[in-house]
Amino acid sequence: MALRIFTDEERLLRKKAGNAAYRSKNREKLLAWKAKYRKEHPEKVKAARVIHKARHPERVKAQDSAYRQKNKDKIKTTQTAYREANREKLRAAAMVRYEMLKEICPEKLRAQSTSWQKANPGKVNASTARRYANRVRATPAWADRERIKKIYIEASQRGLHVDHIVPIRSPIVCGLHVESNLQLLTREANMLKGNRQWPGMP
Repeated sequence: MALRIFTDEERLLRKKAGNAAYRSKNREKLLAWKAKYRKEHPEKVKAARVIHKARHPERVKAQDSAYRQKNKDKIKTTQTAYREANREKLRAAAMVRYEMLKEICPEKLRAQSTSWQKANPGKVNASTARRYANRVRATPAWADRERIKKIYIEASQRGLHVDHIVPIRSPIVCGLHVESNLQLLTREANMLKGNRQWPGMP
């Protein structure tokens, strides 16, 4: 029987086939080993991922895109749960980024805001309409509308935000859109305050 000589390409194909067969046969064992290794060597795993991403950016991008496409609902659920559990942390981080951008490149920040509003007119209109409807529902007949109007004019002139001391849109309270429930705050202070706290809350 003649001895067959395999080319380098044939050897590589046979090796890949053998590895694939082994992985298929021992899938659970390999998954358990990988999970154990990741748990015991997190820094090494992190460094390896960084190196792999730097060496194969297009492949990593394609893999990430395929994963996101396949797991849209799972990713959305996870992100929603994280945002709900870390609302204050995310708001504070957003304010830090905003302050950095405002100091470094205010023109870029304004351009981004304008670009987003132009690209999302539906969302902008919906948000404006929602705020207006909330104010209308929360405005009693005895509210001093002229005084309220003056407060908004003053805020515009001073570059401040009009804040409802007791929020009119909140899962835990329903304040009123009246002059005594309005105060002037900086944009940063208004965003940090949120709609879950107010002075003297129980």
